[in-house]
Amino acid sequence: MEAKQLSSAIDAIKTAILTEMQGYELYKAAAERSTNADARKMFELLAREEEGHSRMLHEQFRSLMQNEAFTNLPKVEEAEGFETLVADPKWRKSLKFGNMELAVIALGADLEARAVTFYKKCAETTEDPEGRKVFEWLTLWEEDHLKWMQALEQELQERFWSEQGFSPM
Repeated sequence: MEAKQLSSAIDAIKTAILTEMQGYELYKAAAERSTNADARKMFELLAREEEGHSRMLHEQFRSLMQNEAFTNLPKVEEAEGFETLVADPKWRKSLKFGNMELAVIALGADLEARAVTFYKKCAETTEDPEGRKVFEWLTLWEEDHLKWMQALEQELQERFWSEQGFSPM
């Protein structure tokens, strides 16, 4: 990889690590503060997933610094993740939330949307095929988070409005 490409790739990975760290800290703090076990479980799952992304990005950073190349993506193990939990309508219906949980979900959706935009741009502008795969993988992962965060935010907003008597007549 030529020097300009390498510098650009390293900068993109550093920004990506920061993005994932912000998500991790948001969800970790929400898990610690939430008094609802279901909400806490969801935030813990999100924090673990963001932490996993960060680890993978740190591996990419090390590879770029040492080998001047991206490394292969890690194999993703299938496990119960955020999407599996939130896709369950029974779980969503039983979810009790407060203002803090609703605020974190809204902030999380914004964070995920920014990550999707950033990763898409990196995938489009990265000339290195392995780098493109890394950013495409992250884009898909964050798009799933975003889709479910937005759906959950919408559902909880409507429930909040209904409970507050704000629903249309």
